[in-house]
Amino acid sequence: MDLARLSGQARRGVVAIDALWAAGATTGPAVLAHLEERPKLRGSPVAREAARLAVPGVRSPKESELRMIWLLDAGLPAPLVNERVVDGEGNHLGRPDLLDEEAAVAAEFDGRRHLRLEVTTVDNVRQEGLERHGLIVVRFTGLDVSPGHRGRTVWRLRDARRRGLERRGSGPRTWSVAR
Repeated sequence: MDLARLSGQARRGVVAIDALWAAGATTGPAVLAHLEERPKLRGSPVAREAARLAVPGVRSPKESELRMIWLLDAGLPAPLVNERVVDGEGNHLGRPDLLDEEAAVAAEFDGRRHLRLEVTTVDNVRQEGLERHGLIVVRFTGLDVSPGHRGRTVWRLRDARRRGLERRGSGPRTWSVAR
């Protein structure tokens, strides 16, 4: 709660709560409950907003930052986070960082480890499998989530969603989310 309320910005607070949720240390609802007990703490409004935006399943701070651009800057519907995507026979296709199920858009954040040849090769094969089944995959790096480049990232996310929605109904859907 203190990390979120003293962060100064809800998006920074989300990064903290998402990371602590992933580590099993707290949850968004737990932070909200704690804030209810201390409504007058400095920074409580920021922490409340951050706790409402936090979700389970995030695997990195940059994923949280990309999700905040998706939600707050691009104004897109909340994406699924690291959900397993399978083909019609249940074969694993991938676990996109962010997924717009309605528009069939998968957003991936590629950190430094994705520069390694082995990781890039696996990423490429996974992306081809997702695209073969009709998903649009958009990839982002640290530069894309930096404040000076958010405008381009917003445009890319909105464009991918628009293209995905335009393609809907153009053929049978051959993938699903395995919940």
